[in-house]
Amino acid sequence: MSLENSPEISLEEAQRLSSFPAIVKSWFCRYYDHLLALVLMNSLWALLCLGPTFVLFHFGFLFKAGQWNAGAVAGLGFWGINISILTARVVFQVLNEGGFSWEVFKEGLGQAWLKALGLFLIWAGVIGWSGYNLYFYSHWNPLAGSWKWFLSGLILWFFVFWLSCFFYLWPILFFQNPPFFRIFYKSFLLVFENQFFLFLYLISFLALFFLFSLIPVGWLLFGFVFFFSIQCMLLEKHFFRYKIIYKNKDYLFFLTFLMEENKRDWKYFLRPWENK
Repeated sequence: MSLENSPEISLEEAQRLSSFPAIVKSWFCRYYDHLLALVLMNSLWALLCLGPTFVLFHFGFLFKAGQWNAGAVAGLGFWGINISILTARVVFQVLNEGGFSWEVFKEGLGQAWLKALGLFLIWAGVIGWSGYNLYFYSHWNPLAGSWKWFLSGLILWFFVFWLSCFFYLWPILFFQNPPFFRIFYKSFLLVFENQFFLFLYLISFLALFFLFSLIPVGWLLFGFVFFFSIQCMLLEKHFFRYKIIYKNKDYLFFLTFLMEENKRDWKYFLRPWENK
């Protein structure tokens, strides 16, 4: 059933359910509902990703005599990305299906892993290329001042645009599993549609990244799971605007779920015993 044909909801109500406050509330509700599982999941991610990094750095395998060990850094990066892919798949399943199922998790896992790895490598490569070009054009003296700053500004916009695309890449993969390059196409369209909105999210993500770096316990308790859960909610609500629902679930059932979720107030979280 589409939004236009549904007598139970107006277009204004649909937009309200996919607005910024609704996204934040849905994220908070589902994070709250699965708080223990998500915190434990992130602790495991931190142990598997950050633990080996600390050990190798402590014993001098990463940085020694003023030089980085490129092989060790690349190996740790590859290990960390693979752990993050598996963690992201579990987080997506918990948030969108209400729990973890090994049967659902392993279905198509190999193909999803290869796609997720390929998406990240291409995204990271373009980020590196954009960063290098930004430095090059901003320091290339033979260019006239106006041209130098015009090219630098253009590349900076592309850098931020491409950085924002990562909000959608893995969630789109787990949500729909479309052909590989179509994932990029869908993410481009969503970023173009929500550029200012995503720019605010990007600033918030960077602020939290630095906060967690200053207070390392943040990476242990929240970290990657915290960030990716927000990405999942972003995609769900932005797809909802286009009447796209995960696994083509019944529209009215999903709509009822969103409306009930939106009704939850502070008493639900601070006084959960009153909801029984």
